[in-house]
Formats: sequence, C-alpha cells, structure tokens
Amino acid sequence: MNKTLIGTPNYVSLNVHKGCEPSRRDDLESCLYVMIYMLFGKFFSTAQPLVKEKDANPLKTLILKKEQLTNIPKFLTTAINYVRTLKFEDEPDYKYIIRIFTELLLEEGELNGEEDEEDIEGEYEWC
Repeated sequence: MNKTLIGTPNYVSLNVHKGCEPSRRDDLESCLYVMIYMLFGKFFSTAQPLVKEKDANPLKTLILKKEQLTNIPKFLTTAINYVRTLKFEDEPDYKYIIRIFTELLLEEGELNGEEDEEDIEGEYEWC
C-alpha cells in the first residue's frame, strides 16, 4: 500500500489516495472529478486548489456519502456512486455510463432522440 501518489491530488480516486494500485474504476473516477472541475471551475467546495494530498480525500469522501448533493448534477453523482461500487478487477459497464450521460443530454434538449443516441454510440464503439 504506502505507494507514492500517481496523478494530481485533486483528481485521483479515493483508492489511489489510499495507496492502492489504480485500475479502470480509478481512471473513471478521476475523469468524473475532472468533469466536476470543468463544470464549476473549482474543485468541489473550495475556490483554492488543493495543495496537500491528504486534503483531497475528505472532500471526495464527503461528496460520495452525502445523499443531498445540491451543487453536483445528479448524473455525476450517479456515475461516481456506480464507479465506487466496482472492485479492482471489475470491468466497468461503459454502456451504462454512456446511458447516464445520454439521458442527461436528452433531458437538457441537447439530443433530439434515438438518432442522436445512435450517433453517440456509433462514435464510441470501443466502449
């Protein structure tokens, strides 16, 4: 366990903060943290970048445990909670994750229905 942190403290998964070897679940969790940063222009509730590795862990634990996350869009909390259920060796259900984001785009009017959904799935056949 006690490995050197790999990655930017603001964006690495909880498991990587704990010194665990990263896996696909950790890559996805990191991507979701980057999305949160992109949406808010800051990391979670702080306007300051996190300086110490240990400071990021409590913030991420908080976001994963709170049931009422008013600042974080539901699709992100749903995706984060799903990713956090995966074990090291589990292969993520990428189609499920795409579906979470597709449903959001449909709700927001960014997609026009099945045609656009097929375009999204076709562009990302590697998933």
